[in-house]
Amino acid sequence: MNLLQDLERERIYWLQEQPAPASAIEVMAMDFLRRAGIEGKALRVGERAPSFRLPDQNGQLVELDSLLAQGPTVLVFYRGHWCPFCSLTLRSYQEVAMRFAALRSPMVAISPQGAAATLLTAKTVGEGLPLLSDVGSHVARAYGLAYDLPAALKGLFEGEYATPLPEINADGGWTLPVAATYVIGENGIVLRAHVDVDFRHREDPHALLDWLAAHHSRDDEPERGAA
Repeated sequence: MNLLQDLERERIYWLQEQPAPASAIEVMAMDFLRRAGIEGKALRVGERAPSFRLPDQNGQLVELDSLLAQGPTVLVFYRGHWCPFCSLTLRSYQEVAMRFAALRSPMVAISPQGAAATLLTAKTVGEGLPLLSDVGSHVARAYGLAYDLPAALKGLFEGEYATPLPEINADGGWTLPVAATYVIGENGIVLRAHVDVDFRHREDPHALLDWLAAHHSRDDEPERGAA
């Protein structure tokens, strides 16, 4: 699966199938996020990642510290099962989950969805990728990724999309995370960050795998001058 090609095909499909007013509202929403400077406010490389403890699709609690004890950890923030771009991204990462594990890099995906919606996502995506429920968007907010939907976008979700976001997220709110991918080092410091207010743009898992392989190679190199 080539994620970037699949995302581009999905983008073209939605431009063709979606009513023009809906597309205009989405563009306005992305412009709103850019003007708000959310990409610049999000957690950056070199900063310490806030810890968390969240339930996965099976109800098991997952802690960031436990993941970091295994190696550099990949965090994928996504919006929800209703977002086709998120589904494509999660499937792409799930397909290569074993390759991440082979690089000693545990991986989890995080959304504001409640337990029921997260379980539905797991059935769609398949096994191998822990999906964590960040109900209330506390973790996304700590990472600087959370935003409250503007009124026009709420109307689009309620009308054209028929997507009851407050029910799906199980907190009664209208908060979403900007799509983002992070690599957190064992010491809790962000090593790599991909944050984009355009929900159609995502980090390619194969590019990330190549980066992780290079990162491990650098760590494994003997110090210069060593005997």
